[in-house]
Amino acid sequence: MFILTQKENAMMKNFQKPISIRIAKRNDIPRLTEIYNQAIMVGGITADLDPVSIDQRTNWFNEHSDDLRHPIMVAVDNNNEVIGYGYLSYYRPRRGVNEVAEVSYYFDIDYLGRGYGSAMLSELISYAKSHKIRVLLAILHKNNVRSIALLKKFGFEIWGELPRMTHDDHDNYYDQAIFGTNLE
Repeated sequence: MFILTQKENAMMKNFQKPISIRIAKRNDIPRLTEIYNQAIMVGGITADLDPVSIDQRTNWFNEHSDDLRHPIMVAVDNNNEVIGYGYLSYYRPRRGVNEVAEVSYYFDIDYLGRGYGSAMLSELISYAKSHKIRVLLAILHKNNVRSIALLKKFGFEIWGELPRMTHDDHDNYYDQAIFGTNLE
């Protein structure tokens, strides 16, 4: 469970239902897979083009569950239903950048635009600070305006651009942007 500052409470006024955020559990994997596959089907959000299997997400889950600095967290509504998740990942596996992490988050499409992303990003930032991560990066498609607005709300700035970095099955190309923030 997390405790919000006064500023974060003000940001959460748009919530239609209260949520809680906790570390993901193994039995969450099917729901995490479902939510991620929604993002794949929408397109332009992730560079994955094919739905992922529960086995693939189990491997991903295992990598994170063994790593206390880079957890997967889930947003859960009052009915204990997972409505979204976020996680921290290694930026690169080199000791000189071990204080840098990449932040990612995904929500069920029925829960977008309700302020839940703010709660998740706030919790991930707080967690990163408490685990001596001093820089957070987010790498996303530049057409993902909803995520860009969320990142900017939390002080992330564009630190780099990668033109025509990804594509979809219809030969549409997407620029990516690297957003970053110093947590110190």
